[in-house]
Amino acid sequence: MALWGMMAHAAADALRAGEITSVELTSAVLERVASVEADVGAYLTLMAEEALGQAAAADRRLAAGDAPALCG
Repeated sequence: MALWGMMAHAAADALRAGEITSVELTSAVLERVASVEADVGAYLTLMAEEALGQAAAADRRLAAGDAPALCG
C-alpha cells in the first residue's frame, strides 16, 4: 500500500516501529496532493514546507522516545 493511503493507526504503528519516518509519510501525502489537487480542489492553502518541518520535529521526538500517541 502507498504511504499516503495508510490508515492512521497503521501509520502510527509503522512510525513507532521505525519502518517509516514522519518526513517520508508527509512527503508521500504531499506528492499525492500535488497529483490530484487540480481535480479535487480540496485545499485553499497548502503549507508543504511547514508540514515537512513539523514532520522532522516529530521524527526527533519519536527518536528521543518523547512522542505522544499520535505524533508523526
